[in-house]
Amino acid sequence: MELYEKLMKPREKVHDDRVHIQQVATKEQARDPSCGICHPIRTKPKKDFWNFWKWYRKLTGAETYSENTVIEFNKKGISQEVNDMNELTEKVVRLVETMRYPEGIEITMEKLVQKITLTSINTDGFMEEIKKEEETEELSESDNESISSTMSSIIENEDSIQGSEKFKRFWELYKDYEPKSKKFQ
Repeated sequence: MELYEKLMKPREKVHDDRVHIQQVATKEQARDPSCGICHPIRTKPKKDFWNFWKWYRKLTGAETYSENTVIEFNKKGISQEVNDMNELTEKVVRLVETMRYPEGIEITMEKLVQKITLTSINTDGFMEEIKKEEETEELSESDNESISSTMSSIIENEDSIQGSEKFKRFWELYKDYEPKSKKFQ
Protein backbone atom coordinates (compact mmCIF):
# COMPACT_ATOMS: atom_id res chain seq x y z
CA MET A 1 0.00 0.00 0.00
CA GLU A 2 1.39 3.35 -1.05
CA LEU A 3 0.35 5.08 2.19
CA TYR A 4 2.31 2.56 4.25
CA GLU A 5 5.43 2.54 2.07
CA LYS A 6 5.68 6.30 1.53
CA LEU A 7 4.50 7.66 4.88
CA MET A 8 3.96 5.26 7.72
CA LYS A 9 6.98 2.97 7.44
CA PRO A 10 9.54 5.81 7.12
CA ARG A 11 7.87 7.74 9.95
CA GLU A 12 7.96 4.69 12.23
CA LYS A 13 11.65 4.10 11.51
CA VAL A 14 12.64 7.73 12.07
CA HIS A 15 10.56 7.96 15.24
CA ASP A 16 11.86 4.72 16.76
CA ASP A 17 15.45 5.58 15.85
CA ARG A 18 15.48 9.22 16.98
CA VAL A 19 13.19 8.96 20.03
CA HIS A 20 13.79 5.49 21.44
CA ILE A 21 17.21 4.35 20.20
CA GLN A 22 19.39 7.46 19.81
CA GLN A 23 17.23 9.52 22.20
CA VAL A 24 18.00 12.73 20.31
CA ALA A 25 14.40 13.83 19.77
CA THR A 26 11.16 14.01 21.70
CA LYS A 27 7.94 12.33 20.67
CA GLU A 28 6.68 15.76 19.58
CA GLN A 29 9.68 16.30 17.31
CA ALA A 30 9.42 12.88 15.66
CA ARG A 31 5.68 12.27 15.73
CA ASP A 32 4.31 8.75 15.26
CA PRO A 33 0.71 8.06 16.29
CA SER A 34 1.29 4.29 16.13
CA CYS A 35 3.99 4.17 18.83
CA GLY A 36 2.75 2.13 21.77
CA ILE A 37 5.52 3.48 24.02
CA CYS A 38 4.65 7.14 23.45
CA HIS A 39 0.91 6.46 23.28
CA PRO A 40 0.17 3.65 25.77
CA ILE A 41 -3.40 2.39 25.94
CA ARG A 42 -5.30 4.17 28.70
CA THR A 43 -8.85 4.00 27.38
CA LYS A 44 -10.63 0.71 27.95
CA PRO A 45 -11.80 -0.50 24.53
CA LYS A 46 -15.46 -1.47 24.18
CA LYS A 47 -17.06 -4.44 22.44
CA ASP A 48 -17.24 -2.70 19.05
CA PHE A 49 -13.51 -1.98 19.14
CA TRP A 50 -12.64 -5.59 20.03
CA ASN A 51 -14.80 -6.87 17.16
CA PHE A 52 -13.13 -4.39 14.82
CA TRP A 53 -9.61 -5.24 16.04
CA LYS A 54 -10.07 -9.02 15.73
CA TRP A 55 -11.36 -8.62 12.17
CA TYR A 56 -8.90 -5.88 11.15
CA ARG A 57 -5.79 -7.81 12.30
CA LYS A 58 -6.74 -10.73 10.07
CA LEU A 59 -7.47 -8.43 7.15
CA THR A 60 -4.30 -6.29 7.28
CA GLY A 61 -1.69 -8.02 9.42
CA ALA A 62 -1.70 -5.18 11.95
CA GLU A 63 0.19 -6.32 15.02
CA THR A 64 -0.20 -3.55 17.58
CA TYR A 65 -2.40 -0.55 18.26
CA SER A 66 -2.02 2.52 20.45
CA GLU A 67 -4.20 4.81 22.54
CA ASN A 68 -4.64 6.85 19.36
CA THR A 69 -6.27 3.83 17.68
CA VAL A 70 -8.95 3.62 20.36
CA ILE A 71 -9.50 7.39 20.24
CA GLU A 72 -9.78 7.48 16.42
CA PHE A 73 -12.04 4.44 16.37
CA ASN A 74 -14.39 6.02 18.92
CA LYS A 75 -14.68 9.27 16.97
CA LYS A 76 -17.97 9.70 15.19
CA GLY A 77 -17.94 8.65 11.58
CA ILE A 78 -15.83 5.52 11.26
CA SER A 79 -18.44 3.16 12.57
CA GLN A 80 -21.38 5.15 11.21
CA GLU A 81 -22.47 5.57 7.62
CA VAL A 82 -20.89 8.68 6.13
CA ASN A 83 -22.00 10.19 2.82
CA ASP A 84 -18.81 12.18 2.12
CA MET A 85 -16.17 9.75 0.78
CA ASN A 86 -13.32 12.25 1.24
CA GLU A 87 -14.18 12.66 4.90
CA LEU A 88 -14.54 8.91 5.41
CA THR A 89 -11.21 8.22 3.66
CA GLU A 90 -9.42 10.77 5.87
CA LYS A 91 -10.96 9.19 8.98
CA VAL A 92 -9.89 5.71 7.89
CA VAL A 93 -6.35 6.97 7.14
CA ARG A 94 -6.15 8.54 10.61
CA LEU A 95 -7.22 5.20 12.08
CA VAL A 96 -4.89 3.08 9.91
CA GLU A 97 -1.82 5.18 10.75
CA THR A 98 -2.29 4.56 14.50
CA MET A 99 -1.35 0.88 14.18
CA ARG A 100 1.88 -0.99 13.43
CA TYR A 101 2.26 -3.40 10.53
CA PRO A 102 5.60 -5.27 10.72
CA GLU A 103 5.02 -7.00 7.37
CA GLY A 104 3.40 -4.01 5.66
CA ILE A 105 -0.17 -3.83 4.36
CA GLU A 106 -1.03 -5.83 1.26
CA ILE A 107 -4.57 -4.53 0.71
CA THR A 108 -5.06 -1.31 -1.27
CA MET A 109 -6.43 1.74 0.51
CA GLU A 110 -9.50 1.72 -1.75
CA LYS A 111 -10.30 -1.86 -0.73
CA LEU A 112 -9.54 -1.12 2.92
CA VAL A 113 -11.89 1.89 3.05
CA GLN A 114 -14.50 -0.17 1.24
CA LYS A 115 -14.19 -3.16 3.58
CA ILE A 116 -14.18 -1.05 6.76
CA THR A 117 -17.19 0.94 5.58
CA LEU A 118 -19.28 -1.98 4.42
CA THR A 119 -18.36 -4.25 7.34
CA SER A 120 -19.22 -1.46 9.76
CA ILE A 121 -22.62 -1.01 8.12
CA ASN A 122 -23.30 -4.77 8.02
CA THR A 123 -22.36 -5.27 11.69
CA ASP A 124 -24.16 -2.26 13.17
CA GLY A 125 -20.93 -0.32 13.75
CA PHE A 126 -18.93 -3.47 14.67
CA MET A 127 -21.34 -4.17 17.53
CA GLU A 128 -21.97 -7.63 16.08
CA GLU A 129 -19.12 -10.12 15.95
CA ILE A 130 -17.76 -10.75 12.45
CA LYS A 131 -17.86 -14.50 12.04
CA LYS A 132 -16.38 -14.83 8.54
CA GLU A 133 -15.43 -12.68 5.60
CA GLU A 134 -18.83 -11.82 4.28
CA GLU A 135 -19.55 -11.14 0.65
CA THR A 136 -19.98 -7.41 0.44
CA GLU A 137 -21.20 -5.16 -2.31
CA GLU A 138 -18.76 -2.86 -4.05
CA LEU A 139 -18.51 0.88 -3.66
CA SER A 140 -19.35 2.93 -6.72
CA GLU A 141 -16.66 3.93 -9.19
CA SER A 142 -17.05 7.58 -8.18
CA ASP A 143 -16.52 6.62 -4.51
CA ASN A 144 -13.34 4.74 -5.44
CA GLU A 145 -12.13 7.72 -7.48
CA SER A 146 -12.83 9.97 -4.50
CA ILE A 147 -10.82 7.66 -2.23
CA SER A 148 -7.90 7.66 -4.70
CA SER A 149 -7.99 11.44 -5.02
CA THR A 150 -8.05 11.92 -1.25
CA MET A 151 -5.16 9.47 -0.81
CA SER A 152 -3.08 11.34 -3.40
CA SER A 153 -3.65 14.67 -1.67
CA ILE A 154 -2.82 13.16 1.74
CA ILE A 155 0.46 11.76 0.40
CA GLU A 156 1.35 15.05 -1.33
CA ASN A 157 0.59 17.08 1.80
CA GLU A 158 2.62 14.73 3.97
CA ASP A 159 5.59 15.04 1.59
CA SER A 160 5.55 18.84 1.91
CA ILE A 161 5.16 18.60 5.69
CA GLN A 162 8.14 16.27 5.92
CA GLY A 163 10.15 18.63 3.71
CA SER A 164 9.37 21.58 5.93
CA GLU A 165 10.28 19.54 9.02
CA LYS A 166 13.67 18.76 7.44
CA PHE A 167 14.16 22.43 6.69
CA LYS A 168 13.30 23.40 10.25
CA ARG A 169 15.90 20.94 11.56
CA PHE A 170 18.44 22.32 9.10
CA TRP A 171 17.60 25.87 10.16
CA GLU A 172 18.09 25.05 13.85
CA LEU A 173 21.51 23.57 13.10
CA TYR A 174 22.43 26.48 10.85
CA LYS A 175 21.49 29.04 13.54
CA ASP A 176 23.93 27.31 15.91
CA TYR A 177 26.63 27.49 13.25
CA GLU A 178 25.85 31.06 12.20
CA PRO A 179 24.49 32.89 15.30
CA LYS A 180 23.76 36.16 13.43
CA SER A 181 20.95 34.44 11.51
CA LYS A 182 17.65 35.39 13.10
CA LYS A 183 14.85 33.98 10.97
CA PHE A 184 14.12 32.36 7.62
CA GLN A 185 10.75 33.87 6.74
